[in-house]
Amino acid sequence: MTAQSQFTQFSADCKVDENGYFHLTGSFEVRANIIPSESELDQIVDLSEQIGQRVKQIIATATIQEADQRAAGLAQDVAPYCHKHGTRPFTIITPYGHLKVNRQRLRDTTTGKAFIPSAKLWKTAQNRHIVTALAQSACKAAQEISYRKSKERLADDARTESLLAHSTIWNLKQAEEERLEKAQQKLVKDVLKEHDKILDEHAAEENSCDSIIEKEFSEEIEEEAEAMYTYFTSEHHLRIMVSQ
Repeated sequence: MTAQSQFTQFSADCKVDENGYFHLTGSFEVRANIIPSESELDQIVDLSEQIGQRVKQIIATATIQEADQRAAGLAQDVAPYCHKHGTRPFTIITPYGHLKVNRQRLRDTTTGKAFIPSAKLWKTAQNRHIVTALAQSACKAAQEISYRKSKERLADDARTESLLAHSTIWNLKQAEEERLEKAQQKLVKDVLKEHDKILDEHAAEENSCDSIIEKEFSEEIEEEAEAMYTYFTSEHHLRIMVSQ
């Protein structure tokens, strides 16, 4: 049995101080009709899940809105000729549901073009974005069960009728497989590159050793030749003196 609840008040506020810290405040008031029964504990746990879900949504929305305004402010600090030019609706799809926010637009007076600073900063699309945590969950679910069941599981976890479409889950899985393949190729390339570097270093060491050996061998020959020259010239000198 699910607890019958009514969210009479739920609010959150977020501000960024001069040091860049986010300050979050909020409050909520919930009325719940929990009937005394053997399922009472389960109803209470379910109620806390509902409240927690709602807390996540309002905190994330308030914080995203504030982060968006900060991005716009930073853009104006860098380019004072950019002026506020209204807002655009934006949907962020998270593991706990869809979040609706309005992102600040700026207009570049030198070009007449409008843009959304947070879209550039966060590298998101203009209208909709799936957060990394949800994309990873979708890929993991699609590896274990069918796309249809993955869709249902994600929606159940988010306590909503629908969160992602079948095609979206398929696209996410394909993108993740492509990313992993590229990462593996890069790893192999890096290993081979490091291997070639080690071989080159060994080759350089061998060449260096050959040079040293050759130099020592040449020096040894020169010393022996000099000694032989000294010996023979001395013997020859002695023979000349004796003959005289």
